[in-house]
Amino acid sequence: MAAKGSDRHRCRAGLRRCMRVIGLAVTASAAVILATAAQAAPGNDAFANATVVSGASGTWSGTTSGATSETGEPITRFPTSMTVWYRWTAPSAAPVTFDTYGSASDRNTLTVFTGSSVNALTQVVTNTLASGNTSTDFARVTFTPVAGTTYSIQIEGWTAASYTLSMNPPHPANDDVANAQVITGETGSLATTNIRAGAAPTDPPALAREGTASVWYAGRRRCRDAPCSAAPASSTPP
Repeated sequence: MAAKGSDRHRCRAGLRRCMRVIGLAVTASAAVILATAAQAAPGNDAFANATVVSGASGTWSGTTSGATSETGEPITRFPTSMTVWYRWTAPSAAPVTFDTYGSASDRNTLTVFTGSSVNALTQVVTNTLASGNTSTDFARVTFTPVAGTTYSIQIEGWTAASYTLSMNPPHPANDDVANAQVITGETGSLATTNIRAGAAPTDPPALAREGTASVWYAGRRRCRDAPCSAAPASSTPP
């Protein structure tokens, strides 16, 4: 305790020198913060510089590192978001899906807008989280566009990370109950995946929630005492 007291006394005696040392420490810390903030922004950071994509499918990659949000820009989920933009004109009225499967971060939000000014956009749809048998969640949106309409797709990230944006990616063939995979026999096993599967409108209400990734199978019951009759398609597993 005596040593601490004498240190404090010496600091008081040479107060000007002590303040200089503290000032140098603050200045060094500030220099580190400024160096981090000066990182270059992605080319599609600003709404006006959105990356233009076309067609009915495709995959693009990029990063939110160095990205910012603009004054008046709609922010869906994270108050300190890093956002980048894509722009797509619908070639038809066929339903379209965008997702961020394969991205380095699972804390992304996808939102689709119409409009030509960043502070006067109309939201079309924002993401649901999806998972399937993957190690992390990813963002996914599905909507029915108006042919010829231009849509702006915003990727909103919580952290600086690389991402992958896919349009109409492949999904399991038995994603919907109407396309349930028929299994036969009394025993057996099969390899399967529910990556990029989703909840279909015909799925039971318990499955139609954020994060659902369901695939479907159908089997036939053994008929012992009466002929089997075809059963109508149902969203309830047999």
